[in-house]
Amino acid sequence: MGCALRAAELIRALAVGSASVLDVGCATGHFLRTFTRERLPLSKYVGLEIDPGMVAAARDVWAGEITAGGAEFINGDLETFESARKYDFVICVNAFMYFASAKMALKNLMAAARGRVLVRSYFADANYRIVRAQTTLNHDKSAVEEIDVFDESGDMLCYDFWNIYSQTYIEAVVAKIDGSAKIEWLDDKNVLSSMAKERELSVKKRGATELLDGHEVSYPFILPWKYLSISVSDA
Repeated sequence: MGCALRAAELIRALAVGSASVLDVGCATGHFLRTFTRERLPLSKYVGLEIDPGMVAAARDVWAGEITAGGAEFINGDLETFESARKYDFVICVNAFMYFASAKMALKNLMAAARGRVLVRSYFADANYRIVRAQTTLNHDKSAVEEIDVFDESGDMLCYDFWNIYSQTYIEAVVAKIDGSAKIEWLDDKNVLSSMAKERELSVKKRGATELLDGHEVSYPFILPWKYLSISVSDA
């Protein structure tokens, strides 16, 4: 996964010695696989994932690492998560755009860090919320038929959303949470070779990301990927 390589590159560049990592939205721990392959010096990897099925699969796949004490997987929701410990790096890659509240998400990410928070998400010059219908045609957990997705008033009955946040809004939120925190905006520099491999294997995904003149595109949207780096004052 290209973005996992970029995350590993950033951690390696910013870490002093071995580092503990909290991976928010970890799924089955595929970033741990990249970190291991890249020989990133980790003292501890902890994954936080809201989907219990993903956590169960991760605990099965990484049973040896968990037994050895090098890895742990927690089933939880970041927006209600209170970390019992602090980590050198708290990363949230490809998940931040789905949280309902950027304020709560950032507060909990920063509270879990004693060093740095790294967030890969959609950041632009204005704030947007893209609402996407979910029906039985394209989501196996939806009970709403395509014809019924809008009610008589025109309101969408079943949907998810993506948030695109302005950099100025995020900067204001971070400053309110911790006035001593320092922010950097880093280029995405995603390694796109994995997308090319998916095309070679004819992997089909709903809303799969495509490339258009060097931009990542999903559905009709150009995705404004960027890394938010936050150095917290609780070092």
